[in-house]
Amino acid sequence: MSEKKQDPLHFEISSALKSVIGRDLITNDFIAIFELVKNSFDANANNVDLVFEDNNDVINKILIIDNGKGMNYEDLVNKWLFVAYSAKKDGTEDNSSSRVYAGNKGVGRFSCDRVGGKLKLQAKSLSDNLIHILNIDWGKFEENAKTKFENIDVKYSTSSDFDLPKGISSPKSGVVLEISDLREPSSWDRKKLQRLKGNLAKLINPFGSLDSKTKLNMICQREKKADENLKKEYKSNPELEIPVLINGLVTNNIFDVLKDKTTSLSVVLDKNGHFVTTLIDRGELIYKIQESAQLYPLLADSEFSCQLFSLNQSAKSLFKRRTGIHSVAFGSLFLYRNGFRVMPIGEEGDDYWGIDRRHGQGYARTLGTRDFMGRIDIAGPESKFKEKSSRDGGLVETEASEQLLDYAVTKCLRRLEQYVVGVTWKDAIDKTHDTAQRLSLDENRSNIINLISKLSGSKKIELLDYSRNLVDVLNEKSSYFEESVERLSTLANRSSDKELMENVHQARKRFAELKKRRGRSSKNS
Repeated sequence: MSEKKQDPLHFEISSALKSVIGRDLITNDFIAIFELVKNSFDANANNVDLVFEDNNDVINKILIIDNGKGMNYEDLVNKWLFVAYSAKKDGTEDNSSSRVYAGNKGVGRFSCDRVGGKLKLQAKSLSDNLIHILNIDWGKFEENAKTKFENIDVKYSTSSDFDLPKGISSPKSGVVLEISDLREPSSWDRKKLQRLKGNLAKLINPFGSLDSKTKLNMICQREKKADENLKKEYKSNPELEIPVLINGLVTNNIFDVLKDKTTSLSVVLDKNGHFVTTLIDRGELIYKIQESAQLYPLLADSEFSCQLFSLNQSAKSLFKRRTGIHSVAFGSLFLYRNGFRVMPIGEEGDDYWGIDRRHGQGYARTLGTRDFMGRIDIAGPESKFKEKSSRDGGLVETEASEQLLDYAVTKCLRRLEQYVVGVTWKDAIDKTHDTAQRLSLDENRSNIINLISKLSGSKKIELLDYSRNLVDVLNEKSSYFEESVERLSTLANRSSDKELMENVHQARKRFAELKKRRGRSSKNS
């Protein structure tokens, strides 16, 4: 039977697509706002205001106002209104194919639909004299699923000035998103706003390690009085937990809180293709090593970095006092791609890294998600590190993401675990200390010497530095002297440390003399 060609057919798109790529993908209000804030950061804004307006104490409008590059008429028509198109993804945004962006799926604009039923968009580029305005009623797309998507009208107008809340200055360029007809207006109470602020802090800068030039500011007139009362209460009694204020910059000083109070491990991929790992315990350098990235070729250009913090009893208590929340509720090991969180990795209850699964098999020998927190940063295109479209599903499995998972667990987490379980957990009293004073005890020093000696014995690892205070000869009267001095001798030879070699030599002489004296004394008795 011969095949007879006919005119080609084409897909038709239902107006119901709006919900499929909007509310069905963006699963909660926080993720929706994350997506919109990401767009402001990608637009090179250095200031973003997140404003909550109320009517009779019920939030009825949410505005996201940025001073980024904005959009002109052509941008609105050819980019913003072009469903699923992403100029960031095809490299035409900023005329640069090398820059990486927080978002590039082309569906983030539908995040607005998750939060509210109506959207007013105001946009202006530096070259424009007028403000371009779109008014969108998302409900129009839900009236009849047989209506074609492109046949739903979006109202367009212009204005000479931005329409902004009182007290907000007009930017020279930028975008204003005003979301109204909120889906759940009564849900936006103080607790939800506090949770949002805490989550935004984790989204952008939870450990103070990113030099972000963009300021994110939350504004809610309804909560200003409560904020002032909390500030006065804290000022009169600084021993209270630091209050979580709604109004003000979204910041987080978790790194400053923890860095000198607990064990921390940092890993940086340097320009020479080496992973450089530094372990510090309560301000005391334990070791610094480097190893080639050849075994993880897909991470070689990922700008990989990692920060991990062990949480002993003292650190958990400090965290609660300084942040007002328990560390387990804050999260564990977060992943950041191009500077922004990959959700829900690291959230309480999430086990993307397989940490708790492994911890259940060896409770006393391994760290669980309650025992540490940290972040991993990577950069790279979607071909390597691609977020799932649902926006709360983590990364799509690729060869690069598998190498990332393997390196994070075997070279970062287990290195921290090796030290914490092998040294600090063996000293039951040490878990209540936020200083390194007990590390100088003979047993702890012996365990540290053993660990560093083993690291120096690996052909794949180069030992760059270690603690001269702790990795030195123990008193020859110590019960740990003999085993530690042998390891020190091995370490001195491998690292060509002449001073340590000489210390070991002299210690052996003193120990031999001590044994002679003991022998003579036992004969005389």
